[in-house]
Amino acid sequence: MDIEQLKQIEEAEPDKKALNVFLAIAAALLFGLGIWGVQGPNKAAEYFAGYLLEQSLSIDNLFVFVLVFEYFKTPRKAQDVVLTYGIASAAVLRLVLIGAGSSIIGRFKPLLVVFAAILMVSSFKLLTPRMTLSTNYDGTNFFTVENGVKMATPLLLVLLVVELTDVVFAVDSIPAVFGVTLDPFIIYTSNIFAILSLRSVYAFVATILGELKYLDKAIAAVLGFIGCKILAEFAGLEISTAASLLVVVGLLDVYQPSPLPETPTLTVPEGRGSKLRDIPNVNFKLGKITGRDELTEHLHNVLYRRKGAAAQRKKAVLDFSGFVFDDASRAAKKRAAASKKREREAQVG
Repeated sequence: MDIEQLKQIEEAEPDKKALNVFLAIAAALLFGLGIWGVQGPNKAAEYFAGYLLEQSLSIDNLFVFVLVFEYFKTPRKAQDVVLTYGIASAAVLRLVLIGAGSSIIGRFKPLLVVFAAILMVSSFKLLTPRMTLSTNYDGTNFFTVENGVKMATPLLLVLLVVELTDVVFAVDSIPAVFGVTLDPFIIYTSNIFAILSLRSVYAFVATILGELKYLDKAIAAVLGFIGCKILAEFAGLEISTAASLLVVVGLLDVYQPSPLPETPTLTVPEGRGSKLRDIPNVNFKLGKITGRDELTEHLHNVLYRRKGAAAQRKKAVLDFSGFVFDDASRAAKKRAAASKKREREAQVG
């Protein structure tokens, strides 16, 4: 695979993510239109209201998912597996919660206080140094065998944590949808389609957060706000979705990435050399130089295609940090040696 193919794949990724989001929203809209055709406009209006309400209330979930994956250092491919299994698990769990009804759900409201405290502690830990976790992921497997013993991988724990957070947030969001409609079918279907859309939107959120220069601080700030928001709502102080969204966007804007400085160009002065390690965008490993710029080409020619290159290459491999690219100095020394030789010959003559 060459560089051009890699670029094509990278350019295709945003298009694929956008397509997934479009398909998820289109499926939700088509289902709503189906309800309109079968049960009438009133039921369709309840469905769309429930869908939009669940979507807006699920924004918090995205940042909690990011926290979980960041904390457990979950690989990107494994994140997709967790979220895919999470959709199936959420479908079953929410069916149980909706079937139980808002009266039973209301009894679990105190769990939100505990969860808010967890978010606040996590926010504090992200702002302070912590030890790097030792993880043993086995691809996308939830179980693995080490030294003949079957063990659960960290991916299983990640899945359980993601599902726990989904249940806790569902305890808060499902009663809100009950305020729109009492039809269990409408509530359940609007919830499921909202979850499907959330799974697609996560790819965008993860990409945006991945570009933040201070990712840990950005997540910590957002989670701290979410924890305060839950505590405030438990105390009876309602914070509108629009206000929450503005705060989240504002916090992310504070921690947005600063523009990268332009890569300086290297000029080798006459009679002086430069260490390879000081040259930007030049990779020197196992005796190979990679790159496509003019400077890298020149280095490759000097080290590999000219007389005496083998000795210099050996020196570079043995002592990379001390290797000096000294083409100009070497030429100057040769000229000086030739001049001295001519002077000696003239004196002898």
